[in-house]
Amino acid sequence: MFQNYADAIPGPRAGGLQPARALASNYTAGGERVSNAGNASRYACHEQPTPAPTASVPADWQTYMDQQYGFTFRYPKEGQIFSQENGYARINGLPFAPGTNLVEKYLEVNVAENANPCSSPLTQGYAPGYIQSQQVTINGLAWVIEGGEDAGAGQIHTWTAYSTVKGNACVSLSFILHSTNPGMYSTPPPLFDEAAESAVFADIVFTFVWLNP
Repeated sequence: MFQNYADAIPGPRAGGLQPARALASNYTAGGERVSNAGNASRYACHEQPTPAPTASVPADWQTYMDQQYGFTFRYPKEGQIFSQENGYARINGLPFAPGTNLVEKYLEVNVAENANPCSSPLTQGYAPGYIQSQQVTINGLAWVIEGGEDAGAGQIHTWTAYSTVKGNACVSLSFILHSTNPGMYSTPPPLFDEAAESAVFADIVFTFVWLNP
């Protein structure tokens, strides 16, 4: 993914963090339009599309359910709910290939009431118009896909967020890939494969359903 970690360009997000992602769409799954998430990074990235979701997921995947807002989805068996409170949950431990600069992969679930527009909270703090979004349909539901990247103190958080709304509830599934800057190491680790590590995101979103459609 990254080709030049030394190219630190001040970004338009408060606190000196560096946003860096553009979105592109143009693939189909089961006859429905979904989205590719390509990267246009300040680190001179090239676009890496996210694969289309599969029609089914492994039988041993766990189930997340929010009774208050009426939705459910499934996620890999390795995932662990680290934090859960009203309108928020974090699922740690999403599996990833070892031996690279990727150190963590997790999912944040946010529900905001009466949000206009319906958007991931991870978009907050960016300059207006900087975050690109894509409206798509996945498994019959309308979603907005957004993405960004924050870097600081040798840590890089690359995120892709899917948001959908029903009634007054805006639900965002925000997937985060936490990696380290290889420039910090005397012997840099291999760079992680973002396309491969992101493939499960669309599969998780594909399982999302409202309990009372």
